[in-house]
Amino acid sequence: LKKLNHNPDSNYHVLEGFRIEKNSDDCLVVYADHFPGKIITTDIIDMISGTEFLWKGRADDIINSGGLKINPTELEEAIHKNIDMPFFISSIKHDKLGETVVFFAETNNLISIAERLDFVKKIIAVFKKEKLGNKRPRLLYIVEKFKMTGSGKIDRKGVKNSVVENHVIEL
Repeated sequence: LKKLNHNPDSNYHVLEGFRIEKNSDDCLVVYADHFPGKIITTDIIDMISGTEFLWKGRADDIINSGGLKINPTELEEAIHKNIDMPFFISSIKHDKLGETVVFFAETNNLISIAERLDFVKKIIAVFKKEKLGNKRPRLLYIVEKFKMTGSGKIDRKGVKNSVVENHVIEL
């Protein structure tokens, strides 16, 4: 359970009747008094205490690029304060590295080519400012409008599957 009041913290708190731990993959394991056994999730966490944790992302979203394991959630958190339009970070297959990091941006409000070029320059500057190093996205996919899920979230897989090759920019 996460606090949603006017002063929320970033940690999650366990409800009464539940216990948590993390496994060797840093994934959340939940025990419930009313349920035999345990529930192993793919949620990567940092344990704060026996009843509190910080959610770091999902193990199935981890990008393996040349042996470097990259958490897209952490990258998004590092740069979101400098980007004023919808975006997400994911990956695509790469012949040599296995996967490469990709920045997907919704640019339906950038009409002219000059606006889009300015946006690309801004993105590159943000990556440099945040010192992302080898974790930085290597490609930028410009998408007019993101597909959304029924719950109002970006449909990341749907967006990845619908990208048009001529909308990619190598960074």
